Amino acid sequence: MIAAAIVVGGDGERTTDLNSAMPPAIVEYRALPNARLWVKFSDGAEGTMDLSHSVGKGMFAGWKDPAVFGQASIDPESKTVCWPGGIDLDPYVLYSQATGKPLPGAGPLRAAS
Repeated sequence: MIAAAIVVGGDGERTTDLNSAMPPAIVEYRALPNARLWVKFSDGAEGTMDLSHSVGKGMFAGWKDPAVFGQASIDPESKTVCWPGGIDLDPYVLYSQATGKPLPGAGPLRAAS
């Protein structure tokens, strides 16, 4: 399992080390048109992810209906975004995509514009 921790640098800027603890919890989200998801984390980081590449595939088949995609919520235990039917998104990947910080062993990711 990958872990993350907030570290305050000498300049007071908060950074996240994805190797040392859990990622910050998702505290706010919005399901947006065209299968995009905006999330805000407990450390203030936020970003928009384009999930359209998953729409209609396997367990994401229901996302073809925008009303189904709009049923997103925050799971009280895992603190990540989830949907009815047991669909949830990896909080480490969401944090990496929102911030552009790479997961260990991966190159940088870019948030949707």
